[in-house]
Amino acid sequence: MRRPLRLLITLLPVYAQALPVFRPDVATSENEPLIQTAEIKASEINYKDLIKKIADERIDSATKPKPDIGGINVRFDGLEGQGGPAGVKMSDAYDVVAVINKAADVQKLTVYRFYTDKTTNERRALRPEEYQISSGRERWTTCSPNKKGDAMETRWMGTPTGFFNPYLVHADHHSGQYDDATMYHGVFFNKVGIATHAGKTNAARLSHGCVRMTDLGSSKVMQYVLQTGREPKLDSWAFRGECPSPEDLTDDQKLTCQAQAKEREGGYKLIAQAAVTEGKRLGMFYPNDPEIPNINQDGTAKAGEPAMRTNPYKALFVVQCIDKAGQDCSMTANTPGFKNKPDCSKAQAPEQVIARAAPTAAPQRPPPASDNPVGEFFSNIFGGGAPKPAPRQRTTGL
Repeated sequence: MRRPLRLLITLLPVYAQALPVFRPDVATSENEPLIQTAEIKASEINYKDLIKKIADERIDSATKPKPDIGGINVRFDGLEGQGGPAGVKMSDAYDVVAVINKAADVQKLTVYRFYTDKTTNERRALRPEEYQISSGRERWTTCSPNKKGDAMETRWMGTPTGFFNPYLVHADHHSGQYDDATMYHGVFFNKVGIATHAGKTNAARLSHGCVRMTDLGSSKVMQYVLQTGREPKLDSWAFRGECPSPEDLTDDQKLTCQAQAKEREGGYKLIAQAAVTEGKRLGMFYPNDPEIPNINQDGTAKAGEPAMRTNPYKALFVVQCIDKAGQDCSMTANTPGFKNKPDCSKAQAPEQVIARAAPTAAPQRPPPASDNPVGEFFSNIFGGGAPKPAPRQRTTGL
């Protein structure tokens, strides 16, 4: 059984006056959060249900994507940041700003970190860190069966641009959408389930939309985000290693999987411990939920518009597309790869494929004689006569 979710997702209101701040006790009816945390106790929130909701929204977003938000170009010179959300001084409003540049010739995540000096009470900047990434492929998938299996569909494999607040940390995450694909050190920042996580990366667009990083880079991002909220508990569900889909494994495979999960768990707790140690040294933890500016994905904060769904991490993730020449490469409605969506209505539906593959007039032949008729007799009576399916092959990263 998966442990209950302790990191709560809530909807933030947006105010026209001054700088809006995080209000965990307020929600708008215009845009319901994934989980109505104001009415549900933490012990009643099931992590699996939450991930399913996120995955469902991700599928909907991938089948009906919108063009990128162009013109985003965040950069820093010490504490001075440019190109951030409207009316927000990023070095004051956030302890961590992760700028993800998905340009094909860049593929880089830069972490900017800020803290308050305990002696002078002044904000200071730590040295920026850069990590190689692999973002979404920025193209459509080939036509394949939809979730219900009754029609064919195509999905957009892109990483949407915009401003986001990370809302969920899960170190041993396995995708519920892509065959238990591993997403270790997962930090979810996009409301449709896009995250930074460990995976195959070679500075090229390889993923379904997530931001793949090296083990080192993804662990550092996870650590730094953890330092921007309440002090993490080392026994939290977020750092537990788990063996996904045990029903697909033999007993020996299950034991191996559990041992490997336990080993990973030890590594996650070391990352969390590093977050606790440095967070305390820099005074970055908050006894209560920190105040966070309410922003929309395009960086605005308009009156009456509901804010993003977020947990109280005082961090900002920015996804932009600025190539080496300094040009905005954000995807538009006229971008060829986006515009030329495959027509899956002409593709064969799954049942048609099955019907076509099924033999129509093949003669029925008697089964071959068994080499062990007694064993086959008892096997058919007590079960186990049919061969067990091979364990599901898992992929690494999305």
